[in-house]
Amino acid sequence: MTAKQMLAEILRRAVLTERERESFEDMYDRIHRFNRCSNAQQAWIEKVYFGQKLDREEAPAKRRVVVPTWQRDGQGARASAPPAAPAVVQPESPVGPVLVKTNARQIMLQKQQRRRESGTFAIPTATTAKGVQVGYINYPGIQREELVTSLGALEALCPRITPGAKQYEKIAGFFEKGGVVLKVKPLEAQVA
Repeated sequence: MTAKQMLAEILRRAVLTERERESFEDMYDRIHRFNRCSNAQQAWIEKVYFGQKLDREEAPAKRRVVVPTWQRDGQGARASAPPAAPAVVQPESPVGPVLVKTNARQIMLQKQQRRRESGTFAIPTATTAKGVQVGYINYPGIQREELVTSLGALEALCPRITPGAKQYEKIAGFFEKGGVVLKVKPLEAQVA
C-alpha cells in the first residue's frame, strides 16, 4: 500500500487530535501536489496507520431487523393470543442495503416521464392503483392538460398528429395494448 493510500485511510478512519488532523490534511495536499513525501513523513504515516491497526478490515456494522408480529405470522394480531416479544431477524448479508419490494416498472416509467424531451414520440405509461394504464404526451398548442380516451378524440384535440405518422402509430399501439387514458399536456409546462 502506498503512502497516499495509507494517508487516505488515516484521514478517513483514524482517531486523531485536531492538530494531527490538520497536519495529515496538509501532508495529504502536498503529496497530491508534488506526488512524493519525505522519509520522516512516510515513517509518521506508517506509525499511525499500523499503530491504530488500520491495515485490518473494518468490521461490518451488524443490523437488527425487527419484524412486527402482525407481519411475521401473516394472520394479523389475534385477539386471544397474548402479546409476544418482537421477533429479531438477522439479515443474510450484514453489509448492503435493505431491499424493499417495489414496482420497479412504475418507478422506471416515472423517471422516463421526468426526462421527457419536447415533442417526443415516447409515451411513458404508468399504472394506477386500480391497474388502469395512463399514458402521457406533450403537444404544442393546447393550454391545459386534456384527457383522451380514444383515437377519434385524439384526432379532434391534436390535428397535427395524423394517421400514418410515427407518433400516431405509437398512440394507437398504446390503446391496443390496454391503455385507457392518454394525458395530453401542454408543451410549455414541461420540466427540463
